[in-house]
Amino acid sequence: MVGSDDYVTSGRRIGGRWKWGDGSYVNNGYRKWTGQTTSGDCLQASGGLGGGWESTECENRNKYICQRAIPGRLTWGYDNNRHTDPPSLWWKQYPLCRGNQQSPIDIPPIMHAPCGGASGVAEFQQTKDASWIIHNTGRLVIIFPAHGTTMWTTFKDGRPNLTVRYMALKWGSNAMMGSEHSFGGDRFAGEFQIFHHEVAGEIQALSFMIRERLHPDNGRWNSIFAKIPAVSKLWKSSLFKAPTNGITHLIGDTVRSGYTPNFILGLGVKYRGSLTSPPCSQNVVWTIYPRTFQLSSRQMQQLRGIRMEGGLAMSGSMRPTQQYNPQLCLLRS
Repeated sequence: MVGSDDYVTSGRRIGGRWKWGDGSYVNNGYRKWTGQTTSGDCLQASGGLGGGWESTECENRNKYICQRAIPGRLTWGYDNNRHTDPPSLWWKQYPLCRGNQQSPIDIPPIMHAPCGGASGVAEFQQTKDASWIIHNTGRLVIIFPAHGTTMWTTFKDGRPNLTVRYMALKWGSNAMMGSEHSFGGDRFAGEFQIFHHEVAGEIQALSFMIRERLHPDNGRWNSIFAKIPAVSKLWKSSLFKAPTNGITHLIGDTVRSGYTPNFILGLGVKYRGSLTSPPCSQNVVWTIYPRTFQLSSRQMQQLRGIRMEGGLAMSGSMRPTQQYNPQLCLLRS
């Protein structure tokens, strides 16, 4: 079947043609797919928010594809002027998007109570010789582990590790309008979000604020920005070797020496909310880190030059702040 948002689901490729799970052939209008298989002949969803995908062995349990068909059209977006369904109208297709626990939020500048019984991230880890895929979804840029790579987060309180599903980059048209979350009404140039696979009905999300500086570039992000030209057009993807230290390598700054990953991870604000894009599921536990890292104006302009549907610049990839006042707690580690 063809699902909402022009996704094709429940199929596999057999003999050079795609078949549905029931064995019938996919019609000719859906023969061309974005992305590439690097293992086996099957594809499965990876990073549902942005529509990311990864190759998988056909012998794996879930023998289906989840790839955007061409031709196709984005049916929701972040820009009020360029999409049929901007954020204010998402609820028409996805009713939860006007639920009562929606993210992102503005975090007030007050003293929050400590998060009882919880401690912060210990470290980010990944399998040896890891590879990542960066993908332009037409709405934002996501990064997810390639086939054969696993990424996970460990915690100081010894709770079970969480497997990383994907990372998302959010930005806006200028240095003061790019983050989804804000602090006391102040926004940042961008936001770097990490989403884990759902466990016991909850999705744990970590989010880092990005400030924009004139120069120099933040060298920790060189491997990412080296791939931006390859994904500058709609639905383009590119495989690359992950930084040796994985996500840890990205959290910090090559200029501001005190802003190490440990320092940035040392303070967070936690609350229960939702996904910030359809279907807006209200089962996300957010930890927002107010200690920022910086990217240069040149690096931010590279992001703002990425193209979306119709060849338009992707000048904004964030949802407006929602009118939700959850219970917040302070996480120190």
